Amino acid sequence: MRWYLGLVVSVPLIWPVLAETNPIPDCAEILQNRCQSCHYLARVCSQVGEKSKRRWKTTLKRMVNIHGAEVSAEELKSLLNCLATPTPDIKKECEK
Repeated sequence: MRWYLGLVVSVPLIWPVLAETNPIPDCAEILQNRCQSCHYLARVCSQVGEKSKRRWKTTLKRMVNIHGAEVSAEELKSLLNCLATPTPDIKKECEK
């Protein structure tokens, strides 16, 4: 019973620390670390804001399923949203 009480008390205290240790990178960081490993940034940037969300979803699925891109579900969701509707960090990254 004592260990259970210790667990109940300690989990809420350490949960924020555990949650912060693996944050989802911002979209520009994902673009640099995942997409740019196979593509020149100009190739991706030329289509940012041009493709619809549906077309980006198809493209991202193809990159993962056929080409083996290693992207987590959270990263895919972030990429999908910021590529279809460019965020300031993506616009800045594409201007480089």
